[in-house]
Parts: sequence; C-alpha cells; structure tokens
Amino acid sequence: MTMFRHRVLEPDPLLLKLPEWHTTWDFGRGEKQALQQFLWERQNGRCSYCETKLVQGKTRIEHFHPRSLYSLDDECVSRLGSEPDPSVLFSLNNLMLCCDGREGQVPRGDTICDKHKEDAHICAELYNPATSPFPSLVHVSRSGRVMPAHYPSSVWTAQEVLDAVLNLNDSALERRRNDLYIALLGNASVLAKASEDMGADMMAFWNGQAARMNELAETEPFASVYLSVAAEFRAKAQAVQKNQ
Repeated sequence: MTMFRHRVLEPDPLLLKLPEWHTTWDFGRGEKQALQQFLWERQNGRCSYCETKLVQGKTRIEHFHPRSLYSLDDECVSRLGSEPDPSVLFSLNNLMLCCDGREGQVPRGDTICDKHKEDAHICAELYNPATSPFPSLVHVSRSGRVMPAHYPSSVWTAQEVLDAVLNLNDSALERRRNDLYIALLGNASVLAKASEDMGADMMAFWNGQAARMNELAETEPFASVYLSVAAEFRAKAQAVQKNQ
C-alpha cells in the first residue's frame, strides 16, 4: 500500500479459470506463470504494497482477502465486486504481486508487505490497491513516512495497518523514499531557478513539473513519492497564481 492504482488489463484467457482453482488449491506451473506475468504487467513491475521494483523469481502472490477466510462478509464482497462464493478469493481483483518481503534476509519482525501481513484481514481499514479508484492510497512526507490518504474507516486504524501489519514505515523504506523525495525537489529547484532567470511563466513551469511527476508515477518505483511531490508542485503553481 504505498498502493498506487493498478493498470486495467485484459487477462490471459487461461486466467479466466482462476475461480475453479479454489476447489483443488492447485496452481499448475503454466497457470502460475501466466498469473505472475499478468500481475507484473498490471503493476508495471512494482510491489503492490511497498512499491519497490520487483525482482523476477523473488515475488509473492498476495491475496488481499487472505485464503484463510472461508467466508466473506457483505462489505468485503461489495469491495471485490464479486459474488459471495469461496472462489472469490481467487478472483483477479483479490490477487496482486508483492516483493519477497525480505524473507530470509532479516528477522521475522523486520519483514515487510505480504510476508509481514500473512493472514491479517485488513479490508475494514484499507481499500484494496488493485481495485481502488484513487491514484494512491497514501501520502508520503518529505521524511519518507507514509500516511493514509484514503481509507474506509478511520485514519488511526489505517495508519496502524501501514505501520504494524504491513511494516511500510520500516526505516530502510523510509530512507529510500526520503532520498528520492529530496532528489526530486532538488532537481526541480535547479530547473526553477534557471527558468525564473529566463523569465519563464513560473505557474506553467510548476504545473508542468507536477504533470511530469504524475507521468513518472505510472511506471517508476515508489509511485506515491512522485504523486506527493506532484502535489507540492501544484501548490507552488497555485501560490504563484495567487501572487500574480
């Protein structure tokens, strides 16, 4: 969940059989590869939660509503847009691709994303990243900390999931987001100074920078950093307009 909006793609016809697989809980090699490829392309090769770049062979197929749930309440079903049937857990709307969570590299308590979440049920606190209409479900501060931007219940419970269930404010992740955030601001400041010296329309400049950040968020790791920086740039454009 730094949780950017996923692309809309037509699935491989093989994946239309996904709801049938719940009867055997058996993913054949071809089916699993097709599913992984579809999710990879839908997410532009980024982890659905932490937004880092995925590495081939080091991914996990995440069930937003965990497989341990043998039934779904009406609210869950509504959010999935599916009928109340056990096969809903294998709906493409319920599946996403995550990083390996640093499994085997760090102690159990320091893992992240799907590996840290395990069978936790977070539907009541967070929207499903795969079906959310929002560009991102979180806001990123300059320090690199992620905070809820859109949530179904309360900001407090959503923040608890980000921190304790998904471990997305792990110090290493915060540092990487902070480094990127500061670099983007620094690059823009250099360009802004040069543009201002040339007498450019600064409102148009900052709006252009914001548009560029939105464009990069479609494909780059840490999409929500780009979207948060874009919000800063739009605010700068508004400030210029106000002072004109």
